[in-house]
Amino acid sequence: PFLAQYTRSALLDFFHRLGWGGNVAPSSWFQTRGLAIGVSAALFFLIIGPVIVQSVLMVLQVNGRLATKIDQVLIDADSAREAASFINQQLEPDEYVITSPAVAWLIDGQVADFQMALAAEGRQTKHLPDEFPVERYVFDPALSDARFVVVDKIWTNWAAGAIPAVAEMLEDLNAWPVVHEAGEITILENPGR
Repeated sequence: PFLAQYTRSALLDFFHRLGWGGNVAPSSWFQTRGLAIGVSAALFFLIIGPVIVQSVLMVLQVNGRLATKIDQVLIDADSAREAASFINQQLEPDEYVITSPAVAWLIDGQVADFQMALAAEGRQTKHLPDEFPVERYVFDPALSDARFVVVDKIWTNWAAGAIPAVAEMLEDLNAWPVVHEAGEITILENPGR
């Protein structure tokens, strides 16, 4: 009501300045129609317009790509499947892989993530106690015995900055040869195995 009254009074003032005021019939007709159109347009652009704009943006994001705050660590699904397929073809039953959870669930074999390998070595991680007993694991996830290490955006864009020991581990991994790349995922093979 306030918006409609304010818009009505502003339009009446506008019509009066144009000389469309008074009791002459044609000016009343223009004034009435103009007032109705003006109030309707103001309400549309101020209330309905933003709803339409947001709806269009939402449809574009759903049909295209929804930008999020965690895009920097999201893993491309096709790249993850390709990396896992490569590992699954190579991995023996007694071997294991160190990878992020985004890829780990696709691997048919034993997997550990970087934090598990660090905690097993007594190094500080963000989510596990410093001296997590190796006996608590199904297998010893030491980096030195892993067949493969899968490096992806979770570790390069998040963990390396959040966990200093991960940054050190990634430095150590520079000595390992790259055996496969799938998009932004790099697979390294332990040269000591």
